[in-house]
Amino acid sequence: MAHIMQILEETGAFGVLGPVNAQHKLTVQWPNSPPFEPGQSVPGHLLNSARSQPKVFTDFQGGGNGYLLVMLAHYSGQSTDNQMCHWIVSGVPVSDNSVEVEKGHTLAPYIPPMMGDEGQAQLFFLLLNPRPGAAFNPAAVMAELRGMMPMGPPKLNTRSFLKNTGLEVVAASVLMG
Repeated sequence: MAHIMQILEETGAFGVLGPVNAQHKLTVQWPNSPPFEPGQSVPGHLLNSARSQPKVFTDFQGGGNGYLLVMLAHYSGQSTDNQMCHWIVSGVPVSDNSVEVEKGHTLAPYIPPMMGDEGQAQLFFLLLNPRPGAAFNPAAVMAELRGMMPMGPPKLNTRSFLKNTGLEVVAASVLMG
């Protein structure tokens, strides 16, 4: 399998996320589905019927529980400065190749993305950690989410979010919908 940075480049992810330097991948598995590796296509019918949050796995051997897991969707025709935030969990530990979201604190509850035709969306899963010398500030995360849409997922500008919160991408995945 290609390195995560190569996959992010090939899928055009940097146009949405901005400059990131992920060294590890995330693998995502919804209930009753196979695991999806970075760069793979996810059938829309699978996501549209999966109401439960997925399990997330990684090749990252992190320690502690200071990680932030973010799930974003960028839909075709949408500005690259605007992604839909479908899930944010803070204080997430990583253990035995598993991102243990059930042990974290939900900042934005899981909202399944609505997928249409293939090629209509990119789903991003990001495992974030404070940059060296920076501290995680949940208030800054919540401030970035103030642009919530009624009855829908909050809008998020990932570039601005990473810059304003002092977070960096440790592990990532992009799935095509």
